[in-house]
Order: sequence, then structure tokens, then C-alpha cells
Amino acid sequence: MSTPLSSLFPLFPSSITPFPVTLLTSCPPRINENNRFPPPRPSLTDPELAAYLAVNDNLLFQTGRLITCGFYANVILNDYVRTILALNRTSTTWNLDPRSTAAKNAFSKPLPQGVGNQVSVEFNLIYRWHSAISEKDEKWTHEQMERLLGDDVDPEEANVRQVLAAMREWEEKLSAEPTEREFGELKRQKDGTYEDDALVKIFKESIEDIAGAFGANKVPRVMKTIEVLGIMQARFWNVATLNEFRDFMGLTRHETFEDINPDPMVARRLRDLYDSPDAVELYPGLVAEKPKPPMDPGSGLCVNYTTSRAILSDAVALVRGDRFHTLDYTPKSVTNWG
Repeated sequence: MSTPLSSLFPLFPSSITPFPVTLLTSCPPRINENNRFPPPRPSLTDPELAAYLAVNDNLLFQTGRLITCGFYANVILNDYVRTILALNRTSTTWNLDPRSTAAKNAFSKPLPQGVGNQVSVEFNLIYRWHSAISEKDEKWTHEQMERLLGDDVDPEEANVRQVLAAMREWEEKLSAEPTEREFGELKRQKDGTYEDDALVKIFKESIEDIAGAFGANKVPRVMKTIEVLGIMQARFWNVATLNEFRDFMGLTRHETFEDINPDPMVARRLRDLYDSPDAVELYPGLVAEKPKPPMDPGSGLCVNYTTSRAILSDAVALVRGDRFHTLDYTPKSVTNWG
């Protein structure tokens, strides 16, 4: 008769028998905090050992994932957000940390935590910052589209059917084994890896690359098909209009096309496409809306106001809604160190 899994690992409530002292001291505390992941007993049979290692491996992975996610949450909330808001150029220590506890008083109560961190479908649309693509990346995209479409089709004039057919043909030629696929015109070494220097070169050049500016008429023409597919997808999802979305965010509705963008040409094109500002779709509206002016200190992320309000609100909701970043952000779920 095999030993119950609950007796192999102190994960289950029915297991209260401690491991032998010799095993408790076999792993240094600094790499196995409080012997949280004890090694298996020598007396285990092969099936028992396999079951034990499977549970232990999963616990290590899940704990490591929580630590990594918590680390990135700290980076985003304390560095990324402050950078895009240009706060690093000021003396303020303010940061957007939704994990902080809001005081409860007679007029308010703490915001809810751990209620779920499902991302909104609108978030998929507000983060398509194609207008911010750099000149270098636009050139690269144009070259790749030329390679896919062939000499007979202009990438800037290609229709959806042509691009999707070319993408399907390219996908069919991809190896089923990821380690055999090419990337960035790099050549793999004998062991299947890429040279570190070649990867570092791409990484360094990308960091130093200067992004484009937000605003209407800034999306590269080579991405026309991508924008059309984005509009079609948003319609299939039945998302709110731009004004309906602003209503939900507590923002003022755009009463005129000039409210969306005071540029006469942009306003005229919107008027030609839509009956009224209330009819402007979310995705085209986010792209066409007037961007915030650059200010120092002030706005480091000069995107339109609807998008900036939405990404900050959604980021707060995602973090506050995740129980592992709020209620369970404790040493028991991660570690004393992490």
C-alpha cells in the first residue's frame, strides 16, 4: 500500500508530522528559508519520490512566480509610473502604490482588495501605442512587410486579405520547434543559442532608440492593415464608444469634434466619418484625440488624456484586485526576503 501524498509533504492540512531533525538542518536557511522546501526522505519508494518531487517543484515555481511578479510590481509602481509622469525630475517622493491602506473614517472606507484582477477589454485597445513607434522600427516593419508581401505589393497599400495571406504563408514555414526558428536575422550557434553580444547589441540599440510622438496622423502607413484589424476587433467585441468610455471614467464627454482634437483637418475627417462626437468609436477616437502637451515638470507621457487616465486607473485596479499583491502579500506566500 502506497503512502498517502499528505504524509510526504507538509502542504496538506492532514499532514502535521514534522520531518526528522537531520533533514531540517540539511539545507542552509539562507537558501531554504525555515526548511520550507525540505528534501525527500531516503525511505521513499520511486512512485512516492516522483509524487513528492512533483508537488515540491510546483511549490517552488509558484513561490518564485509570486516573488517575480511582486518585484515587477514594485518596479512599475515606483519607477515606471514616476518616469512616465516626469516625477523623477522633481523633489516629490509621491508614487502610485495601490497596495497602501486607505484610512477608514466616518466619510470613507478602505478600497476593496483581492476581488479579482481580470483585465478589461478596453485595456487591450488603450495600450496600442502605434503612433509612438520610432523611425527605426517603422523602417524595420516596412522591410519585413516587403519581404512577406513580395515585390508586387506595396506594404502601405496592401489590403487585409493580402497581409493575412502573407502572414499565413510565413507561419506555415515556421519550424514547430521554437529553438530552430530564426530571429532578427541572427544565426544560431551550434548549441542552438544566439551570441550574447548580438543580443546585447539589439537590446542596447533599442533602449537608445527615440520613440515617436502621440497624436492623430502619427501611425505609420505601413501599419494600416493592423489598424483596420484593430477597428474590426473592437466592433466584434462591442466595446463602448469614446464618449461612453469617458463617461465610465468620470471624464467630460466630447461635445464637438473640435473637443476631440482642435486640429481643423482632424476634426473635419472625424466629422466626415461619424454623425456626431457620440458616434466616434473608442479605438479611432483614442488615436485621434489631442495629446497632452509636454511639460517639465509635468507630463512625461504625452498621450491623450483619456488613455492616460485609463491606464493609471486600470493599473491600480489590477494590482488592488490581485490578492497576492494585497491581502496575501506576506512572507507566507512569498518569502521573508522576497
